[in-house]
Amino acid sequence: MSPEQILPIVLIALMIVVAIVLIMVGIQLFLLLKETRNAVTSVDNLVKNTDDKLNMLVNPIRTLASLASGVAGGMKAFESFSVWLKNKKLDK
Repeated sequence: MSPEQILPIVLIALMIVVAIVLIMVGIQLFLLLKETRNAVTSVDNLVKNTDDKLNMLVNPIRTLASLASGVAGGMKAFESFSVWLKNKKLDK
């Protein structure tokens, strides 16, 4: 065989090898993206669950804070009313 006949055969073989390697890399990339998607989904579920649990813990504290705020507002209103009554008695 002459070098002119060997060169096309070598180039075709080399192109086939490169094509096979590219196909393998594509498959690995697809599998990696699939695994990454599963990991991101898992992390998302973890964050959602954590947020739900945190809200379960924080909601009673928020309710207590609202109650305390309401009581404080009621006390201020009562004090204002007491001052008003006192001033009313002093005016008479």
